[in-house]
Amino acid sequence: MNFFIHKETQRRGVKYYEVGETTFRDGLFRPRTRKEKTICDFKRGFGRQTLPHKRWIWFEGPKEEIVFLKERLELYKKHLAEAPELGPKTKCS
Repeated sequence: MNFFIHKETQRRGVKYYEVGETTFRDGLFRPRTRKEKTICDFKRGFGRQTLPHKRWIWFEGPKEEIVFLKERLELYKKHLAEAPELGPKTKCS
């Protein structure tokens, strides 16, 4: 379907077309499943240029930020340890 949308936007003279998130790696704030990575890889094939996607998080103070980052780091470690491409023997320290 994206192919036909892409062709129609080209026909109409649209210069840029947003296909959504196309990152190809995990991150502390957004661990991705293998399926999500495959979809992003597919969508990357429709463009020549990938632009960064920014996410903003606001904190009341430094202590709140540190608590948030520690929680996210623990979730990310768990995600990496369970990732099938890494295997359960991978250690995160």
